[in-house]
Amino acid sequence: MSWNIDGLDDNNVTTRAKSVCKTILSEKPDVVFLQEVVTKNLGVIKEYCTNYFVVLGTDRQLFPGEYFTVMLLRNDTTKYSNHSVQPFYSSIMSRTLLQVNAKVKGIEICLLTSHLESTKTWEQERTKQFRKILDAAYEVPHSKAVILGGDFNLRDSELEKIGGLKNGLVDVWEQTGRRSEAQFTWDTKKNDNLSVSGRYKPRHRFDRLYYRSDCFIKAVYFELVGFDRVEACKRFPSDHWGIMAHFNILPHVENKSLM
Repeated sequence: MSWNIDGLDDNNVTTRAKSVCKTILSEKPDVVFLQEVVTKNLGVIKEYCTNYFVVLGTDRQLFPGEYFTVMLLRNDTTKYSNHSVQPFYSSIMSRTLLQVNAKVKGIEICLLTSHLESTKTWEQERTKQFRKILDAAYEVPHSKAVILGGDFNLRDSELEKIGGLKNGLVDVWEQTGRRSEAQFTWDTKKNDNLSVSGRYKPRHRFDRLYYRSDCFIKAVYFELVGFDRVEACKRFPSDHWGIMAHFNILPHVENKSLM
């Protein structure tokens, strides 16, 4: 699962975070990538998601930003090995790359998440950051599986400009059928947490998941989560929908399902 949980919106931040945790506990993903985590909702996550090992994607000495990424590893199905945080030094938004090495249901895997520079204005910086993420993924030995994702704020045209994906990396949404109902992860037509004036209601596929498809695992389904309004505040958990991918471990590795 990957989800921008909108910690920068201070309205109902802890109440909405509890709803995010409720979804995580219900779906029970093995790995969760979270973006826009702040001190307030991090406390909620640690309080409620006690079956998860928490890895922070921030270097407070270099980038003492107000928000950051977090990765959650389910204790009963994963085993943490190590991690690194790479700051994007040219970012004006304190963005970093969090890279975690772990075992998930017996599979050695490299997990990468980030929240890339926001808004159309910062395309150049965003694509620069995305190239660094791709380079990090490409460098992972083929003895490991690779999954990368997050709120990349990416447009398809930007991906085309840098030459697309290589080295076996594929887009999970595309590979699993390009389902239209799971396309737009930031959708102001359906999600009114963020008020947008005027007739035009933007919809974008900012949140994405990629993986290396030539070894160990195969993506079989992609869906969105977070559609239920939080009863206490009548808002959605975030202005983004969460995204979730289901994987199968290839039979010659181990006959298990990986979420």
